Amino acid sequence: MVQQRRPDLAEPILLELLKKHQSGRRRGIALADLTAVSAQRPDVLRLVTYGAAALDHARQTGSGVVLRKLQNLRPELARFKQDPHVRNLDT
Repeated sequence: MVQQRRPDLAEPILLELLKKHQSGRRRGIALADLTAVSAQRPDVLRLVTYGAAALDHARQTGSGVVLRKLQNLRPELARFKQDPHVRNLDT
């Protein structure tokens, strides 16, 4: 649903997944996908919140999968460059 640019359908599924998985790769992937959903809406506050959580998760777990998903979001973040929080997340 995220890749199909259907944030309205993807977000409830991802939030439910977060409730079920408190750790591990699935949680990190869900956080990264919620970051993408927030960029598609666009919702900068959620984008920064989920993006920071996904980045923290990737750092704590060493998950290359989550890190790559976040790196792939960089083109989506370009339109939010004026926001200092998004710039900080991007760096």
